[in-house]
Parts: sequence; C-alpha cells; structure tokens
Amino acid sequence: MVRESRGVGLLRNGLAGIALVGMLAGCSNGAPGSLDASEKALELGGGAQTFHWVLHDPQGIKLHFPGYLIGIEKSPQSLIGGPGSVAGNSSAAAAVLDNWQNEAKGDGDAAKPFIAALDRVRQQSKVLYPTHVIRYSADESGRIKSAPLYSALSPDETPAKTPGDQFQSDVTHVFISSMGWNTDQLEAVRNFNALFGHVLDQAESARKNGATQNFRPLFIGMTWSSKWPGWQHDLDYFNKANDADEYGAVWIRRVIHDVVGPALSAKADRPKVIVVGHSFGARAVAQGVISPGAPKVVDLLLLLQPAFSKNRFVEGEGLEKAPYRKFADHVGKVVMIASNTDSANSMAFWSEHAGDGDAWAEACVNANGRDKTTFDCTEISADGVMTRNKPSAGDRVPTWMPARPFI
Repeated sequence: MVRESRGVGLLRNGLAGIALVGMLAGCSNGAPGSLDASEKALELGGGAQTFHWVLHDPQGIKLHFPGYLIGIEKSPQSLIGGPGSVAGNSSAAAAVLDNWQNEAKGDGDAAKPFIAALDRVRQQSKVLYPTHVIRYSADESGRIKSAPLYSALSPDETPAKTPGDQFQSDVTHVFISSMGWNTDQLEAVRNFNALFGHVLDQAESARKNGATQNFRPLFIGMTWSSKWPGWQHDLDYFNKANDADEYGAVWIRRVIHDVVGPALSAKADRPKVIVVGHSFGARAVAQGVISPGAPKVVDLLLLLQPAFSKNRFVEGEGLEKAPYRKFADHVGKVVMIASNTDSANSMAFWSEHAGDGDAWAEACVNANGRDKTTFDCTEISADGVMTRNKPSAGDRVPTWMPARPFI
C-alpha cells in the first residue's frame, strides 16, 4: 500500500514536475530494475510498464537530440490524490479544473466537450497524471545524456545536478508532439526520433546549401497510456478516445499554456511554437491547443490523420457543437493531413473523421454546403505542386489535404 502522504502528493508533484520543464531543476530516478515496488503500489506494473520504458532502459530508449520527454500514465485516483478522490477534491489540481471550467463557460455550447472532458477527470476511478519528466542534453562530446527531472515511481531519490540545456538561451522553435492510439512509449520515442530527425536533416541540408536563417529547435515529446495494458484491440477505442480528450484538455494544455507560453513570452525574440499530433495524439493536442479560455501560444498546429470528427470545425453540424470553430483565437494556423490507412479513423465508420481520406474526398472533391467555407481543401501533386481551393482565406480556415501521393 502506498503511504497516504506520498499518494496524496503525487498529482501535485506531477504538476511541479511538468513545471520543471521550464525551470530546469533536477531530481534523479532509481536505477533500472528498482521500480517493481512503486509499479505495484501505483498499479503501473505488467503491461503498463510499456508507458515508462525509458525509466527501465534509459540508454536504449531515448531521444536522439536535446529536448524533453513527459510521460503521462493512469492510476487509481485514491492512490495519487486525484481531483476525484476524497483527499484530492480540495487540492490545487481540483482548483485548476474549476478555474478552467469557469473560463470555458463563456464559450457556450462550443465549450461543452471540453467541460465534459474535465468532468470525466473527476468521475473516473482512474486518472491520467505525469509519472516522469526526462531532459536530454548534449555533453561536451556531443553524446545525448538523459537526466530525469521527476519520477513518481521513485520520488524520494536525492536531487542531482544535471547538464544545462544548450538551447535554453537561443531557442528559435519549440516543437511539441504526441502520438496516437495503441502506441507504447518505445514506439512513440522511435516516431519522435524519425519525425523530428527528418526536420533536423532538412535544416542541415538547407544550411549546407547556403540558408542563413538561424534554426535552434527544442523538442518536447509527450507519451500517454494510449491502450489498455497488455491489449492491442479495438475494444478500448471509446475509452481511449475519451482519454485522449482528457489528456489534451488537462496535460497538453498545461504544458503549452502554463509552462511553455509563459517561459517564451519573456523572450524578446519569441520562438515559434509548432505542435504535431498523430491520430488520437492529434485529437489530444487539438483539445489542448484549442481550449476555451486558453491564450494564443501556438503558431502551427499540424494534425496527422486526426481521429476526431471534421464537424468539430463546422458550425451547425454534428453533436459536439463545433468546439473548434473559433480555432483562430488559439492558434495561428491549422493543417490537417488525411489518409485511408490510419486504423483509429477507418474504424470510426459512424463519424466523418478529419483524418480519414474518404471524409476529405467527400468534403473537398464533392464539396457542398458549409464545408466549402470551412476548409481550405488543398492537394499536393507528386512533383510537389500545391493546389488550394481557397488561396485568399489565409489562416482563417484550417488547411485540409490528403496524404497521397506521399503515404
């Protein structure tokens, strides 16, 4: 059984752990293999270990470039002092949810999905919360070293000095990313390395070809419990769809608007913020970025096969009351990529998911009604020529395009 003082404090400490992303404070985790007792106490053992693999294998599973990794997992509210527990009902976390819900009410019906997501945080027996924050920095030899800043699985370790972040003073771009359904932490980290590695490769190629623009990026990857432990099955679809909304409404929102935004606003030359999500990860980041009452921090929101209805953008359509119709109040530009190969979208036959290629074709090729004014339907040819149907709309409507011929 977890000691009450530790359990009640874990959610609060998790909030502080995420704040460390901006503060660059440090605390160490236990050695690999020393987490069994904590995993059992927090009900994070068995298949749930796949969402904190970096704590077990810090050398084998890590980012290949400087940045941060934030792990979000799920435990019973009673064990961590969650806002739905007796101990957590009057906690700082509960007060944050209350404040967000009060701010959201000004958006009327459009705020209902967001408010519902926060209600579920209180009502469910288990709740998502940060279990670890890892910083990756380059040492003098150029090797990437990991330094845990916070770990709920070993919270009593002695704080340790860690290398400074080489991009802290002159960062030009902040990339924040999250992956989707049935993606454990190992696969998510591989995807981060591949996706952001391509960005770094392109920047290096441009530099060699004479580009003079300064590009000093910082990457923040967020992983979450995107499947039932030990399962990879369609049965958890609805549960994880709701989890994605809650994960975005609480933790992605907090990272972007309460940590990254304030840290960057103090800089004279404010870095660009680019947020990228795939499938249910796109669902989560959209919920976190386009949150009622949240300030405009993000410059580009890139949604790869987003697993939510296109009607979240279409006023007068769908049951969700178009919660994203005022997206321009929260983000500079939205770009969505649709495909017929993403399982979280193809499974949702009852919904016109924005990430589904057929939904894009119906809205953009056979465009009718409100879709004509809601989306900038764009196509890219095999030789890279872009064709837009609303070139004068600028950033006032989301850009929506198919992945073909590239995927």
